[in-house]
Amino acid sequence: MKERNGSTWQKVREMKSVRVFAWVLLVALLGGAFWHYIEKKETGEAKSRQTPVYTVSDYIQDHVPKTGTKAPDFTLPKWGGGEAGLGQSKGKPVVINFWATYCDYCQEEMAAFQRVYAQMGDQVNFYMIDAAYTEHEAAIGRFVKRNHITLPVLLDQSGDVGNSYFAKAFPQTFILDREHRIFYHHSGPMTEELLREQLQKVLKKGK
Repeated sequence: MKERNGSTWQKVREMKSVRVFAWVLLVALLGGAFWHYIEKKETGEAKSRQTPVYTVSDYIQDHVPKTGTKAPDFTLPKWGGGEAGLGQSKGKPVVINFWATYCDYCQEEMAAFQRVYAQMGDQVNFYMIDAAYTEHEAAIGRFVKRNHITLPVLLDQSGDVGNSYFAKAFPQTFILDREHRIFYHHSGPMTEELLREQLQKVLKKGK
């Protein structure tokens, strides 16, 4: 009789254990579903708010010379000898690009600038201003030779010209009209299509 009662109590305990386990599992599943719902709801609300993000490009755009204003004048030494600057570009639109050899985006867009320069260099003056105050001129020379660059490369050895254009990140591109007013500014890499589009616009301007 005792064995039977002991066996019965053992079965009861096992059944209770199963019920407790099932209850814990149910609570866990329901709890998980609840937190998944809350997380999804909060994520959806965050997305719906669409909080604006102030980027580096926004900061630069707020401080560069404004469209329509006179571009800061400059004369800089050229890689390979001589000097160049806005004084040599009277009556022509100008492309000014601030770059550095260690800038990946600058390297990527350089080929596009080279192709456009080869086709439009007689109509538009190009000045590729390297941040020479941040790197050795030997590195600039190696980059120019390795990539067969024929674009005019200018050396901003003090950083003063870059500061006057607020070129605090690379690349930065400015397109000036024939009177050397800021016509267009682009922060970040330029595509060949975008560069051609803006040059066609500035060439039509004032005709």
